[in-house]
Parts: sequence; C-alpha cells; structure tokens
Amino acid sequence: MSRITFQELSGSPEETFTTDDFAAVRKFLVPWADRNDFVDWLRGATNAFGPRETIAYPNRPDVTPYKILIKPFDAASLEKTSMDSLSNSLNQYSSYALITVYYGIQTSQDLEEGPTAESGTRLTYRINFQIQEVDINGAGLYWHGSTTSLGANASVVKTVPLTEHILTWKQVLFPPWTAMRELQGKVNSVEFLDCPPGTLLYEGVGVNKLFRSDLQDGASEFCWQLEYRFLQRIIYQGSSRFGWNAVYRKETGKWENVVLGKSAGYTLNSGTPFYESGDFNALFVSEMN
Repeated sequence: MSRITFQELSGSPEETFTTDDFAAVRKFLVPWADRNDFVDWLRGATNAFGPRETIAYPNRPDVTPYKILIKPFDAASLEKTSMDSLSNSLNQYSSYALITVYYGIQTSQDLEEGPTAESGTRLTYRINFQIQEVDINGAGLYWHGSTTSLGANASVVKTVPLTEHILTWKQVLFPPWTAMRELQGKVNSVEFLDCPPGTLLYEGVGVNKLFRSDLQDGASEFCWQLEYRFLQRIIYQGSSRFGWNAVYRKETGKWENVVLGKSAGYTLNSGTPFYESGDFNALFVSEMN
C-alpha cells in the first residue's frame, strides 16, 4: 500500500447518525492507474476459503465499506488513444480517480434470538404474515349464554393467523445439505425463534450460488446464500397453546393434538405425532464442522 498515494478531499467525511444506525461517506483522490489497487487494499485480502480483512472506518470497527464508486476526477485529462476492444480496453486518464466510499454498520446477524451466525457469515431476518381458514363443525359450538349447539350442519370458519419467519444465511461455504433435506416438513422439537415446540414448520430453503463481484456477494470467490422459511402456527385455547399437530374436535369443541394410528402403519395410540419434529439449529451449522 505504501506505493499508492491518495488524498482525502476537503469536506470528507460526511457522517449520518440516526437513533439506531450510523453511516458515512468518504471521498479520495487516487492516481487513475492505482484505483483498483486502492480498492483491493480497502476491501482487504481474501482467498477462496477465507473472509476479507476490510479496512474499517476510523475508531469504528463495526463500520465497514459496503459500496465503492469510482469515476474520473477530471474528464478533460482523457488520454485520446484508440480502443480496439470493448471487453479489454478502457479509457485512460492522466489525472486522478475520484473514489467515493460508502460505510455502514455491518452486523453478523439481525436477530439476537435464534441461531448464531458462524464466523465469516451473516444472518438476516425478515417476517411475513399469512392466514389459514379452518372449517369448524358447529356441533361443538354453542350460542353464548345458551346450551343450544349450533348443530352439526352449521359450518363456521375460524381464521388462524400464521407468521412466516425468513432467515437468510449469507456467505456460507459449506451448506448443511443433509439437515436441509432431512428437516424439511418437520416442526421444531425445541424452542426456536421464541416459538414453543411444535408451533414452527420448516417449509424449505431457497439456495443461490454467488460469485463475488462486489462487497456484498460474500466472503470468498464463491459462496452460498440460503433462504430458510419457517411457518409459525399458534392456536390459543385458554391457557393452552397448540401448534401444527392440533385439529379441532367437534365432539369436545376443543383443539386437540392428533397422532398416527394403524392405517399409517403405527400401533394405535403409539403417540407418533402427525408432524415429525427436529432441531432446527442444525440448519445453521456448516456440514464440514
């Protein structure tokens, strides 16, 4: 880096503070021929299987570059040479490159609850909602203040809200392929994302292979981005909480858990649940570990 000269421009940096965030913009002049070396130094060295050591914002190790913009500082210094290829030739300038660096807080994960991102990876969290409409037989329902049932011929729709939790695991070198395959369609055996056991269904995962082209593509020459989707279903009945194994029972007018019986090849009342369960923390452990 000692062979590259650079200068930070007057008026730089610009810092932005909000109630829960910090961002900054810095501008540098660098000889045009050295612009790529300057950016490589700023981003830090890497190899195919290791994270970059990015140059952080002064006195803020949690603030790192997420975007870098390069353009000629003086367009009039263009060296007028012929270009023989669009893919191999670029304009050259005798002056400087103006390099604008955008900084922001780069945390390893959005959510404290739930799995912990492995070193060198990032974990983001998003949430959506859905609804499930369940037909309830009126035989187990009564008019308020009366002993009169709505009757077996009455059908009432109960709206059950569902919450979709989306966890995106980024910069993963060795995805847990086995766990991704074996846990799909199961419910949580232990509390996960603050959801009680049996209330969270692992829908599946979307997988993208990313080749590094800028600061946000990952921590290696290539990496994987895994988008896990979980669907939460909690039915409140008095002090009880029911999840995916619950079905409304018209004889009692209550939600009750169901188990698999003889028709599914199990001993009657064996206790085998309708949805099998598993520990979803395994989805966030690299298969090489």
